[in-house]
Amino acid sequence: MAVSSPSSLMAEMEMMNGRYFEEVKKAVTALVDSKVAVHAHDKVLDDEIDDFKNRLSTIDGNIDSIR
Repeated sequence: MAVSSPSSLMAEMEMMNGRYFEEVKKAVTALVDSKVAVHAHDKVLDDEIDDFKNRLSTIDGNIDSIR
């Protein structure tokens, strides 16, 4: 079993912490990107729902005028 010096252990820990930090940054970036995409898609759906409601109102108005 090889004995490591405290400075080499600290350097190894710093390297592992650096890798961990980079992976966490990638994960957070992916989550933020997903949130932005979901928000944009939600806006599209809201616009489509509003358009659908307007069309239904027009159709209801046309039906009422025929009666």
